[in-house]
Amino acid sequence: MKKSEGLTCQESLTDMLTVEKNLVKIYATALTEMSSEANRSLIKKNLTDAADGQNLIFCEMQRQGFYETTPATKEKLLEAKEQFCKSC
Repeated sequence: MKKSEGLTCQESLTDMLTVEKNLVKIYATALTEMSSEANRSLIKKNLTDAADGQNLIFCEMQRQGFYETTPATKEKLLEAKEQFCKSC
């Protein structure tokens, strides 16, 4: 039986990115539920820190070729705009 070598760099970064993205969602939800200004300030700081961490990991994944994005075409942007403006 072969011993596991652990997570690859890509797997580790993907896991970290997922955690940071989930933290951003949790903090954003918490912020909308807070009434105490002291707690709101703390949650805002945590939200910003998590968003910054997410971006750092995303940029590293892009740098290493693990997370490729393609620029949106003008047609795709117009299509998305129309989709979201139907309810306006």
